[in-house]
Amino acid sequence: MKIILILFCFSLIFVTNSLTGEPIVIEPRQELSIEQLWQQIDMVLELMQLNRTLGDLIASSDQDFSRPLENLTNCYAFEVIDDQNRSTFINIFDKNRQFNDIVKFFYQAFPDNDLTPNSIWSLLSSTQEIIFRCLQMENFPETNPQLKFGFTELSDKDGNYMRRMNGLGSSYYHNRRPSSSSSSTMDDSYRECLRKSRNLPENFDWRDRNVVTPVKNQGSCGSCWAFATAASIESAYLINNRNNSIDLSEQELVSCAKPNGCQGGTSSMAFDFVRRYGLTSEQMMPYRARSSSCRRLPSSVVDIRNYCVRSKLRYSTGSRIENLNDDDIQNALVTFGPLYIGVNADRLSRNYRGGIVDDRSCPKQINHAVVLVGYTPDAWILKNTWGRSWGERGYFRLARRQNICGVNTEIAYPII
Repeated sequence: MKIILILFCFSLIFVTNSLTGEPIVIEPRQELSIEQLWQQIDMVLELMQLNRTLGDLIASSDQDFSRPLENLTNCYAFEVIDDQNRSTFINIFDKNRQFNDIVKFFYQAFPDNDLTPNSIWSLLSSTQEIIFRCLQMENFPETNPQLKFGFTELSDKDGNYMRRMNGLGSSYYHNRRPSSSSSSTMDDSYRECLRKSRNLPENFDWRDRNVVTPVKNQGSCGSCWAFATAASIESAYLINNRNNSIDLSEQELVSCAKPNGCQGGTSSMAFDFVRRYGLTSEQMMPYRARSSSCRRLPSSVVDIRNYCVRSKLRYSTGSRIENLNDDDIQNALVTFGPLYIGVNADRLSRNYRGGIVDDRSCPKQINHAVVLVGYTPDAWILKNTWGRSWGERGYFRLARRQNICGVNTEIAYPII
């Protein structure tokens, strides 16, 4: 029986049986009870020919991957903690486990995720990746034994979704003419950007001082540049006791700092916008994960006196180019606070759940903005905007000293 799967809007799934031509419709999930949802999942998986065991579905697995959980603690993060701090777990290392068990487990753990045929295929792909990653570490223990993998709220997203979140494009960087509003960090005040701490501790983490605002989720929008900018300004205000609590509007940057803000931006355009106009609160202009027109600038709740962009990339014909080493980044972090920083996110797995990423093959061309909050002798500690179920409660670590994923390319920070 040939099955044709077509995805429509409004979180509905149409599955058409080519023999009868009749569509079977899954209703919006909020209208279904758990029992009804389970029945719908069973029906769709049967039509997709995925109502089988993992042993049948996992391709190219020539070894039995069944393992007890106690043998997997070094590589498999089997526990899933949702935004309400509820904990659930499942052992996918069982060749006899039905795939529908995993689908039901996942959408019960992440009830806000859309359930579509494409998301089910992506979830199967993630299940296979987690299993293969752990088998690789078991067979070749010298290959980055510190990493952990498991389900996150991104595990049912496809490659297009992941690429849309990377909002730093190379087309923004080269041969830009300086604008009349270009940052004054290009002139003599650039010295202020180079202030250094007298003593660099061996370990440092701004989270220990309660000046790092909560992890957010940018959704399917290339707005990482706006989130990293807002987060660094939030921390600067908390460090300088300007506010007891603060939550700035990323949407204002997405809508007003440039056209089509979900298609990417840069540190210089974001910080320069805040320098000229200030930035309003999340309450005044909530995040919508989409580009929209900037009809009227709302009243600002913060402003910055200046900003620093230190980068090996040329934003304008008059901009400085700087090759950053680890000491430069450490000094800026300790002196000024959490930093906007660029990385290449192509090798950051949607199923990453912890450990130090030390992938020497990771490209150096940055395409994603995050926030650097700390360091250890071995790793940078970075805050991402992919939700709290991803990584180490929304954070990840990159190995130091090797410019892994281009982390030494660019930093930016406000001067308030």
